[in-house]
Amino acid sequence: MKKDLNSTILQAALGVILLAAVFCCIKYVFATRDIRSLNYKLSEGNARRTTMQAFLNDCMAYSEKNPAILPLLETVGIKKNAPIPTKPAR
Repeated sequence: MKKDLNSTILQAALGVILLAAVFCCIKYVFATRDIRSLNYKLSEGNARRTTMQAFLNDCMAYSEKNPAILPLLETVGIKKNAPIPTKPAR
């Protein structure tokens, strides 16, 4: 009878460990799926930021050749007005 009790306790412990392992595996699968999704969104955002930065750099280079675009750039806050130098007092 003692062997049956030990065997039953060991089988119950093995069952609990098995259920815990299955739970951890399922949790791991869902976590990696979320990480892959977030990684895709992050790379997409970085690509958009890089594209926008290149566009803004082109706008700044264009504004040096054609200052007519400066008011438009100032309205969106890209380029501020340069301070007007004041004449020294006499």
